[in-house]
Amino acid sequence: METALFYWFSWMVWIAVVFFYEDDYWRTKFSTGLLIFLLLSERYLSLAETNLSLALMFIWASALLFLFKIKVTLWQMSYLVTFGIMLAGIHLFLFINPVWLIFPAQTIVMILFLLLLTVMTKHPWQRMMMYVFVASTGNLLSGYILTSYGLMHSIGHISDLLFLIKGVFLSLVLLALQHLKHKVMKAAYKIKWRTERFGQ
Repeated sequence: METALFYWFSWMVWIAVVFFYEDDYWRTKFSTGLLIFLLLSERYLSLAETNLSLALMFIWASALLFLFKIKVTLWQMSYLVTFGIMLAGIHLFLFINPVWLIFPAQTIVMILFLLLLTVMTKHPWQRMMMYVFVASTGNLLSGYILTSYGLMHSIGHISDLLFLIKGVFLSLVLLALQHLKHKVMKAAYKIKWRTERFGQ
């Protein structure tokens, strides 16, 4: 089930990037990166007794390169790393306390971190890549801790990738709702202006 959801969300994100992102340069980069991410989603690198997801490493490195490309400040980078450590702690807490399985804990965590990242930048695509960096950092750290204690055998399981891609999908939905709100307000203003003009 998790695998099917992962591919569904991934393809929805890819379609949104290809058909709705306006910048030709970044559209090509993002869509190509997503395809590589999908191709690597079930490939692992064996390290001693641990399997490391190539997809998770690829998306983490890609997000890091993007952040360097847009020249994030040292303070912003320190905040993002701190957020990644916080997310790792939350992942460990949810893993140790199974009572949270009855609540949509992961969805709540996604929303909270997306809201937290709004203080970092107002640009939605930059915020999205910041979320990718934070989510992948959190998954890498929590996976490393769990595998070091023998509680897991792979870092970057499909559930980790699903958490990451669902956050990106949620960001796109919120962005689409924001655009729709602006269009509705613009249309309402035009109707009001025409009504007042003909009423005179």
